[in-house]
Amino acid sequence: MYPDWLMFYRTDQSVTLLPKLYAAGGVPEVMLHLRSLGLINTDVLTATGQTLDENPLLVGRF
Repeated sequence: MYPDWLMFYRTDQSVTLLPKLYAAGGVPEVMLHLRSLGLINTDVLTATGQTLDENPLLVGRF
């Protein structure tokens, strides 16, 4: 019918994922898992001027 309008009726999959991600601990939890697997560089500076290892969200959670 109107293919251009069909995209407005589709639900983005991230809408269903976000509540589950929040309940699981959010982005800090994902970062902890990436760090435990060695897939994230923790020596980089964040917006706070600290490294990821010095960041209060990740300190003491490992």
